[in-house]
This record gives sequence, C-alpha cells and structure tokens, in this order.
Amino acid sequence: MRTIWNALGGRWLNCPFAIQQAEDKPRQLAAARDANFKVPRTLITNDFEEAKSFSKNATLVAKTLRHALLDDGNGLGKVIFTNRIQINESMRLAFSAAPIIFQDEIIKKSDIRVTVVNDDVISVQIHSQEHSDTRTDWRKGARVDLNYSIFDLPDHIETQCVKIVQSLGLRFAAIDLILDNQGDLWFLEANPNGQWAWIEQRTGAPITSKIVNALEKI
Repeated sequence: MRTIWNALGGRWLNCPFAIQQAEDKPRQLAAARDANFKVPRTLITNDFEEAKSFSKNATLVAKTLRHALLDDGNGLGKVIFTNRIQINESMRLAFSAAPIIFQDEIIKKSDIRVTVVNDDVISVQIHSQEHSDTRTDWRKGARVDLNYSIFDLPDHIETQCVKIVQSLGLRFAAIDLILDNQGDLWFLEANPNGQWAWIEQRTGAPITSKIVNALEKI
C-alpha cells in the first residue's frame, strides 16, 4: 500500500503520509501559535506532580495525546471525549500509563467547526451550550437535536485557518475552535481526516462542491 501511495505522487486531497504527521496534536498547537491563534494554556505530561501544580487555581479539561478511539476488547471502538477534570491523589498511579493533554477550560458561547479546502473556508456554529451533555465536548451523546448554523468568520481568522492547514502539509482539514463569551476565538485542534457530510446535510454548506473542485485541479 505504501508503494502505491508513493506512486500516486501528489494526486491526493491529503497525502496519507501528511495525514499521519498532521494528527500530531502538539504539532497542531505549535502551528496554531505560529498562525497567531489564541491557544489555551497547555501541559502535556504523565507526571502527576507536574499536572497537579499546573491545575492550581484553574479549571482543566483533559484529552488524549493522539488517538481518541480505543478498542474495548469486543471489537467495538470506544471514544474518549474531552472531559473536565479535577486532579486528585487517587489518580497518581494512572498517570504513569500515558501522557495526557491538559488545557485551561475556556468558557464557551459555542463551538465553531471550520472546514478548509485549499483556500476555501466554511465555518459552522455548533450551539453546544444548549445541552448539558455537549457543553464540554459537543460530540458527546451524539445528539440529533443539536443545532447548527452558518457562521461568518473574520477575514483574519479565515487566513489563519488556511495557514494552519498549509503548514501541516494538507489541502483539507476540519478545525475546531471555541467562541468565548467575549467574542474571542480559540484554537483547539485540526482533524486532517474530519467528517463533513453531516455539516452539509444540516446547514446546506457547499463542502462537497468545494472538495470536487479541489480534486479536479489536482
């Protein structure tokens, strides 16, 4: 398969090798800072004392360093969502298992999902704060009644989103932002293989046509 990938050269929307590299979340955060995005205060560690010190006087969320889908042992995948966390002594032993990403929790007005296809940017507001189970992670609960609406990003934020995607060696990515109560936008992460059909179905956003246009130019 890798030989076939290599033989295809640049005839990809996203090269599989670029996807593998772009899934590196610390790399995404560095790219976001380089693009002048607001990024929550972040610590990546498996050191309990370091995490405990980081959490003082702060409300934190925790997320996986790389993959959020785990095999539950029965052939079924289990998603690890972003969760609010309070670090306490009972967690000390668990910290040695793997590094974890800790970030300051940004109080949300809503979530913003930005789909970038080359230079085209389509953004949607996810009204995640309308339901208690989607306030920390809008994917949690898989609610079919979650509301979405087209969102107009400021021009400079669109430019920053395109810059992040290009710096990761991609032509396509789904970027997750937070809109806070002061109207500021914060970068969370970029998914180089993000789903998009549901956004188009719910909002009419023309993502399919943008992807087709991009593929025709390759």
